[in-house]
Amino acid sequence: MPELFDIPAVEIFAAGQWNGDKYTKKDLESMVEAFAKTKSAIKPYLKLGHTDKQKLAQSDGLPALGWIDRLYIVGEKLLADFVKIPKKIYELISTGAYRRVSSEIFINIDIGGEKYPRVLKAVALLGGDTPAVSTLDDIINLYNLGEASEAYSDNWEAKSYELDQNFDTNNLKGDSQMTELEKLTAEKAEVEKKFGEVAAKVAELETKNADLEKQIGEAKLSLDEATKKVELLTADLSKNEAIIKEHKTKAITADVNAVIDKLINEKKVMPAQREQFFTLLFELRTAQGEIKKYKIGQEEKSLEDLVLGIVNAHEFTVNTDGKTATGDASKKDDNSDLAYKAKKYAEDNKVDYKTALKAVSPSKEK
Repeated sequence: MPELFDIPAVEIFAAGQWNGDKYTKKDLESMVEAFAKTKSAIKPYLKLGHTDKQKLAQSDGLPALGWIDRLYIVGEKLLADFVKIPKKIYELISTGAYRRVSSEIFINIDIGGEKYPRVLKAVALLGGDTPAVSTLDDIINLYNLGEASEAYSDNWEAKSYELDQNFDTNNLKGDSQMTELEKLTAEKAEVEKKFGEVAAKVAELETKNADLEKQIGEAKLSLDEATKKVELLTADLSKNEAIIKEHKTKAITADVNAVIDKLINEKKVMPAQREQFFTLLFELRTAQGEIKKYKIGQEEKSLEDLVLGIVNAHEFTVNTDGKTATGDASKKDDNSDLAYKAKKYAEDNKVDYKTALKAVSPSKEK
């Protein structure tokens, strides 16, 4: 295998007006993108001059004198890395035989069903005279000329653009070695590319952030409106609950009074006991939670049932027709009078009712 050399970071094209055609940096970026997508189908190559009539040409087609391995942008320039250049061609470049390059570009080419405005076809090395290189048999043996001829057919429209290029022969290195400057240039190009991508992402995120802030603002307004509605509904609910509670209290009060009236009419409760029984029954009716039941014999009864059961099981001997605990004094009921005396005695002497009853009974008076 003959010795091969690489020449990195060669300026092959630039933004500007060329042969009446205007190229912008965006066009260069499009060519770089097309190169990445199509290099497996059309791989740009190096050639000596634009003519196919040089002595190097063979009946099988024009062999490539090197390849374009990488295409990228630095500033407004389109750069390429030349790789696998045969030694004798590399030496011609090194001695200054070729100081200009010309890029051949396909125009509106269809590849794999996708149309590309501009695709790099080849880079021609231009000099004063194209040397006779018929002795370079080793170059021809490097390539499958049939594939090269088929891959680089001239059936498509292509244009050539010349660009002065003085190769710095002091920096040319073989065996794929790059100078520190070339490395930095390539790294700078990559950084600029990544910076552009990051800047585009930042702009996209800023746009999305603005949209999100707008949506958050709208959602906050909706939340404030909903909060106000909830507050109004809560106030209405509290008002309605108060009204319901008031009606419920009135209903319970009326029902308890009816029960007590019945007990008084049936002489089960004295009128003077109305307030005590009302308080007891009202509290039992309005107690919070589930009404507790107690099993009495075979039946379940509530506290209210038990209280009313005890009251209904007894009948007071006092007269309950009057408005006092002793009834109507005009009826001269001895028992009522005795009860009245016992109660008064208990209050005056601060003793219990049983002691007072013994104290005021007829047997005690004798």
